[in-house]
Amino acid sequence: MFEDMLTGWKQQQLARNFTAGTIRGHESLVRRFVDHTGHFPWDWTVGDADEFFAHERSILNLAFATMRAHQTHLKVFWAPGSHHRADAEASRSFER
Repeated sequence: MFEDMLTGWKQQQLARNFTAGTIRGHESLVRRFVDHTGHFPWDWTVGDADEFFAHERSILNLAFATMRAHQTHLKVFWAPGSHHRADAEASRSFER
């Protein structure tokens, strides 16, 4: 299901005329977040984000502007009303 979410998100970005490099960067960020948290998007918490961005800032020493961009990309990925999110939630409701 996670791969389907990423595929849908990549298609949305292509439809918005994002470059392939930009899309790869966005996908890489989402995958790093999943790897860091150990959770798939449907189980993400605010605490996951806090820990991830604290790591990005303190360990990787990323600039505030870079971190803000990363926060925005994750927010857009998991924005309410996103088709890939709605599909994942619908799929989860059938799994219960």
